[in-house]
Amino acid sequence: VVLLIVGLFVLVLLARPITPYRAVIVLAMIGLVLIVLLVPGFRHFYALDFPPRHALAGALIIAASAIAVLEAGWTWAQRQLPEADRVSRIALKPPTTTSAGA
Repeated sequence: VVLLIVGLFVLVLLARPITPYRAVIVLAMIGLVLIVLLVPGFRHFYALDFPPRHALAGALIIAASAIAVLEAGWTWAQRQLPEADRVSRIALKPPTTTSAGA
């Protein structure tokens, strides 16, 4: 559970800046994971079982902590870059690319 949640968050980090197209991809991945977890046939095929409630609560706390550390690290790394090189979290339009040296 922890690896699944943190892995999806890493996908969100790597997809930044989140454009409408990237949002669709990220939401599709999250939706597919939820379908696999919620449909008993898929859960059985992938041999996934939900842990007991107390273990699930602990896993969610660990995942939230890992997400907080990843976000803090991302923010710190972005602040080390020059203003022009920083990646925003959300972009309504796809980012423009410039070809250096052309």
